[in-house]
Amino acid sequence: IEAGDITVPAKILTEIMSGLSGEKVSLESSLDQLKISTQNFSGTLNGISATEFPTIPVSSDNNFSLDASLLQQSLPQ
Repeated sequence: IEAGDITVPAKILTEIMSGLSGEKVSLESSLDQLKISTQNFSGTLNGISATEFPTIPVSSDNNFSLDASLLQQSLPQ
């Protein structure tokens, strides 16, 4: 196992993974491609380098405050 970063379309990856019915899955990345393989399936997804996306800051504080009226205005009625 080697560390690395790649981004792939989540919807397509989820659809592929849900169709593999519990098989052992191998994921291998090379440049901007992700190779997905099992005993009965092999496919490649084109991705985009993770460096093309901004870093999402991680907070150690899991709490936040939100004004109730602002929340109410943002929800469909």
